[in-house]
Amino acid sequence: MYVGQEARAEADQGCDPMAELPEIYRIAQQMQAALPGKTFANFEIIQPKCLNLEPEAFVANLRGATIQKIKTGSTSNFICPNCQAR
Repeated sequence: MYVGQEARAEADQGCDPMAELPEIYRIAQQMQAALPGKTFANFEIIQPKCLNLEPEAFVANLRGATIQKIKTGSTSNFICPNCQAR
């Protein structure tokens, strides 16, 4: 997830800014407050080379899924549409 127009501009240029750990946790908290219960209706894949499957399969797997929670990793945040809320 890109936050802000500056990060989006960098992503469009192929530059993926490396977030600092405190920023990752802050963004995860914001996402956890705003996203659970929301459903994926439509979205744009900005960097398809970062997916671990074909873009069409990615879209088919997520369209209509409801976000349950946000999980934080050491360098990224994960949106869990099918995770049990804990």
